[in-house]
Amino acid sequence: MSLAADDAESEQNELRNLQMQLAQTNELVENLSKQLSELKEQVTNHLSLMSFKIRDEYMQSQLSEFEIVSETVLPQRQQGRYFAE
Repeated sequence: MSLAADDAESEQNELRNLQMQLAQTNELVENLSKQLSELKEQVTNHLSLMSFKIRDEYMQSQLSEFEIVSETVLPQRQQGRYFAE
């Protein structure tokens, strides 16, 4: 084989190797993109659930405060002591 033929074959092998590496890299990028999308969906769902939980806890605390005020202020008001104190 001549030197030129060896160089051409070497370049072809290098090109095939680079194409294989590119294909593997593209596959990795696709897989990572899918995983990232799944993670984003999971985080979004988790945050949504957390916001509902926080809202519910806040509503419960407000209800508790209302009940305390109702138990304290309303009886006093009914007895006429609300404005006297």
